[in-house]
Amino acid sequence: MLSRLSSLTLTLWSLGALALTLLLGMLLALSQTFYPAIREINYTLVRDWLAGPAQEQPLVTAWFIILCLAAAILFVNLAACIYVKIPPYLRNRKKVKWWSMFLIHILLIGIMLGHAASFVMGFKYEEIRLLPGQSRLLPNGYQVTVREVSFVDDLKLLKAGHREGRGLLTRQAFHRESNTAKVTVLAQGREIAAGEVHILSPLKRGSLRVTLTGFYLKRQKGRDMVGVNLTVGSNPLTSVFLLCYGLMIAGFVLLAALTPRPDTPKAGPAKGC
Repeated sequence: MLSRLSSLTLTLWSLGALALTLLLGMLLALSQTFYPAIREINYTLVRDWLAGPAQEQPLVTAWFIILCLAAAILFVNLAACIYVKIPPYLRNRKKVKWWSMFLIHILLIGIMLGHAASFVMGFKYEEIRLLPGQSRLLPNGYQVTVREVSFVDDLKLLKAGHREGRGLLTRQAFHRESNTAKVTVLAQGREIAAGEVHILSPLKRGSLRVTLTGFYLKRQKGRDMVGVNLTVGSNPLTSVFLLCYGLMIAGFVLLAALTPRPDTPKAGPAKGC
C-alpha cells in the first residue's frame, strides 16, 4: 500500500489533477457569475468563505473542494515518499544529494501544512480602501486608520485604466520608496501598531502585517484625493512559512549544483568517402 502511495505515477496524477483544477478555476474566474465568489477566497480566511460566499455558488465550492482533495493526495504522496523511497539512500551520510532531496521533501510538507493552516488560523482582510484621515473597523474589532498619504508621482498613473496603468508603472514613473502611507492599528482602543508602509514593505508587529497593495484616486470636495488599498492580516505561522520557502529554494540550488551534468560528446573529424 505504501509503495503505491509513494509512487511516481501517483505524483504525476496528483500534479496533473492540480494543474487541471487550477485551469478550471481560471476559466470560472473569467465569468462574471463566478468571479465574485472566487475573489472572496483571497479577501477572507477559507473558514469564513465557506460559511458565507461559498454557499451562494455551489459550483465554485465543488471546484475548491476538488482542488483541496488533489492537494491532499499530493501531500500523502510526499509523506509516503519520505517514509518509503528516500531513507534507503540516506544510510551513506556522504550522499549530500539525497540529504538535499530529503530536506526539500520535508520543506514541501511544511509549506503545504502552512498553506492549510492559513485557511483557518489568524485573520485576513483585503481591499480596505481608505483616504487620509479615514478609519475602518474590522470584523475582529481592530481599527485601521490612515493618518497620511504621500504620492509624489504623476496622478495620471492612477487615472489610467487597469491595463493602461500597468504599462505606465515603470521604475522611472513610479517611485516605490517615496509613495507611502502612515497607518495606525488599534485593538480595543489601544494602539498595537503604527508606522509607514509602502508597496512591498509592510508594517510588521509580531504576527500582524499591514500591507499597502495600491493607490487609488477619488474626487472629494472639488479636488482629487489619493487613497490607499490595504491588507491587514495575522498568522502566527507566517515567519515559519516564509523560512520554509527560503530553505526550499536553497535546497533546490544545492541539489542542482550537486547533480552531475552529462558530458557533451566531442565531434570527431569528418570521415571522407
